[in-house]
Amino acid sequence: KIREVIGTGGKVIQKICADTGAKIDIEDDGSVFIAAVDKENGYKALNIINAIVNDPEPGDLFIGKVTRILSNVGAFVEIAPGKEGMVHISKLDKKRVAKVEDVVSVGDEIKVMSLGIDEKGRFNLSRKDALAEIEAQQAMVAWLQELETELNIIVDHGCTVLDVIVERPVYGQLTGTLHLRSRYDVQQF
Repeated sequence: KIREVIGTGGKVIQKICADTGAKIDIEDDGSVFIAAVDKENGYKALNIINAIVNDPEPGDLFIGKVTRILSNVGAFVEIAPGKEGMVHISKLDKKRVAKVEDVVSVGDEIKVMSLGIDEKGRFNLSRKDALAEIEAQQAMVAWLQELETELNIIVDHGCTVLDVIVERPVYGQLTGTLHLRSRYDVQQF
């Protein structure tokens, strides 16, 4: 699939370099080396290359460009050169959408989540699920920062933290178990 990364006459790899500012070298054995001035553009180039060589798995997140709009149906989004999927109008936003153009326009870059490939080989995408996942990740980061503060207070009071088990958020609720060595064996939070 490295041929797909390079493209006809090097067009695909040149576009990736132009869009991200990264320098990409491909060795004869298929190894790909990416160099970038900043980490964000390096990861952007890596994600584009991964999207070209691998079919998206359900749950994968992408930043794609809206290429076409079918007004009452949805928007087509290119997640990698040559890989395009559709975001159905019902999957564009968390609230009801009357017209696709109310949410996106051709040329917009949007975050989407892969829902999988249908029986006809088409990529199904969802902006609504991507937004929910990003919110959950942000909530997890905020909660972990809060937990870190709590753990520092516990340690300052002479307890030893043995381990922390955090379960994935369900309906916005984070649960887990905190094991301490102190007067209490296990505390639930």
